[in-house]
Amino acid sequence: MTYFTQLAKINHLIQKNGLWMLNQPTRFDYSDGEDSELFLKRVISEAKDLSSQSLEMETCYSNWDWVAEYHLSNKRANLLRGLDLSGVGNALEIGCGCGAITRYLSEQGIYLDSIEGAYRRAEIARLRCRDMDHVSIINANYNDLQLPEAAYDAIFVVGVIEYAGRFLPGEKSDEASVMAILKQLQNALKEDGVLIVAIENKNGLKYWLGASEDHYGQPYVGLTDYWGLSGTRTYSYKEWFRLLQESGMGAWRFQFPFPDYKIPQVVLDEKFIDTDEHAYSLLYRIHSRDYLHPWQSKANEFTLWRALHRSNRLKEFANSFLIIAGQNAAAIDAVRPFDFTYFSTSLRKPQYRTITCKEHHTDLIHKRYLWANETSGHGELTHTISTTPYIKGALLVTIWLEALLASNVEQFSDLLRSYYRFIEQRSVDDANGSLLDALPANIVVDSMGQYYIIDQEWSSGNSVTPEYILFRALFWFGRDNQDLINLFCSSKNLYSLKDFVAYGFEALAISTTTVLPGFIAQEEALQHEVSGQRNLRAIDQLIATPFTFALYEARRMRLYWAADGQSFTEVQSSQVNYRFSEGKSSVCTCFAFDRPVARIRLSPLVAPGEKKILLFQKITLVQTNGDDSKPAVLLQAQSPKEISKRAQWNQFIAPFSEPEGAFIVNGPGAAFFFQVPTSEQTGGKDSKMFVLELVLMNEVSLRDAVYSGPRKPDNVLR
Repeated sequence: MTYFTQLAKINHLIQKNGLWMLNQPTRFDYSDGEDSELFLKRVISEAKDLSSQSLEMETCYSNWDWVAEYHLSNKRANLLRGLDLSGVGNALEIGCGCGAITRYLSEQGIYLDSIEGAYRRAEIARLRCRDMDHVSIINANYNDLQLPEAAYDAIFVVGVIEYAGRFLPGEKSDEASVMAILKQLQNALKEDGVLIVAIENKNGLKYWLGASEDHYGQPYVGLTDYWGLSGTRTYSYKEWFRLLQESGMGAWRFQFPFPDYKIPQVVLDEKFIDTDEHAYSLLYRIHSRDYLHPWQSKANEFTLWRALHRSNRLKEFANSFLIIAGQNAAAIDAVRPFDFTYFSTSLRKPQYRTITCKEHHTDLIHKRYLWANETSGHGELTHTISTTPYIKGALLVTIWLEALLASNVEQFSDLLRSYYRFIEQRSVDDANGSLLDALPANIVVDSMGQYYIIDQEWSSGNSVTPEYILFRALFWFGRDNQDLINLFCSSKNLYSLKDFVAYGFEALAISTTTVLPGFIAQEEALQHEVSGQRNLRAIDQLIATPFTFALYEARRMRLYWAADGQSFTEVQSSQVNYRFSEGKSSVCTCFAFDRPVARIRLSPLVAPGEKKILLFQKITLVQTNGDDSKPAVLLQAQSPKEISKRAQWNQFIAPFSEPEGAFIVNGPGAAFFFQVPTSEQTGGKDSKMFVLELVLMNEVSLRDAVYSGPRKPDNVLR
């Protein structure tokens, strides 16, 4: 039996099946789909752990089921975890959906009235809070209810107010509907009460980068100001200022959830953004999502967040807003104690997940576990958190990026030397392996150029070598920034993470030939312990996989043809351009010749000194008469093994007994020669058309072959 609220009393609500409702409710049409909501109802009905951090429900949905993730993910409450709600005794929630936020608020001991117009969704919310007697779920259309005056310490409107024009008919515009609701809610707040609104920003960066508008499912809808549309709309930063002012709010503050309010990983306070020149650093490795369609930004968002922050535009282009408003500025400030809150990735095992906060007016960083424990570890790995000083400065990772974006080889080499010296010096007294995570993303460089390690959570129990830390630094830096360092890597013929790691070691005159396999195995074990997910993407696969730019940049080779007794000449040749897609390239090129083709030559065009492995799969040469007659097959080899037997080569090395068809370019005159059998050569004085078809698997660098050794084809290539 839920408590009888003032809202229920003044609206003469009746209780039915655990829900409060009107005697004669009006129809309310909003749904995430019958199948989805029936699934949610079943999961929550059967769940033993209903909490906002339920691991049980976290495992009930796939990565592709956005509706289930939105309603079941324990990351939903990250939006509010950085707020101080200890002074909130009772609250109103508008549009509680299936109860994800409702559950978190109820766990704070708040007496809660939660309104949801759709019956099935209200029913699911009741199930989510079935063990919370201080929560009342009201199944009613908001417009049919009279709100009590000056009744609530807080009112929460999360992902709802954009529908004001749809569910509050009679107003002259969508904006007028929003202001009408804001005034109603303001009237229902106590004098020192707070209104908390979460909503998308129509000018959010991800929408400029092509992500779908969240309500209409099409890109650029909000950016065109919902031209021709009405009923549902979001608003810009400046529009919200006007809406709050014209609705009579006395004060307000903005916070900015990233990547958005739905599944936040970091929340930045507006004052922190305004006063800390490096606030953007917290957005490193934060990626926006399109929840409705497959989408991945073609731009590097971190570089854009950095540029926007440096030009004082970050707040205008954040993807979402968390607005805290009311009449009492002091009450608003009491609710928002932190400059920022940051949540560790959910790929960690639960016992390793943390929240990191910096309080206003202090230079301290506080960490706490999302699950209560002091330390956590297994075997030699230990995880410990503590309160540490806040250091102002740039992340070392941004300084590395600046050097590589400028293709400043000398500066990058100097940075590597400085970093390695720092690690070497610190490792002298590091008997417990606390430098394990001293990577560029966890090092702040202050205005004097001094290095400070932040986020030191991990220790190995034994000392770790500076070489292994260097490996980790180069591997994860390259992994996270492939799109930014591609020009540098391309100019240096670095086509995979293995190449990039080796380049960094070579810049310090350190060999990786013998140590790299051990580092890979060590990193694999570390990631398994932290995440519990073995072979999610194995480190040895990641390090050998060609960079994206290497997969899709154009390759070139030259095709020569000659008759019996002729030498190859540039006159009888053509350039063949090809690209790889999903690790494979199918080439088809034609040439005309008025004599029987006796031989062909294929010469890959590579940069001076570049050594690449070329992997042939199939080759076919046919002669066509330009009519309906069947082409004559002059040369055909349908497997790497057959190609190896049929071909002759110059300045190539065949490195392995398997895979056949794999050859290393070993000089500027590298070439393959194929002889057309005499029996297949056809004569005649008329010009004939010849068609060469060639299938290659993705080329890899020589470093991949040297490091990998004589392994099976799949492991060598990927």
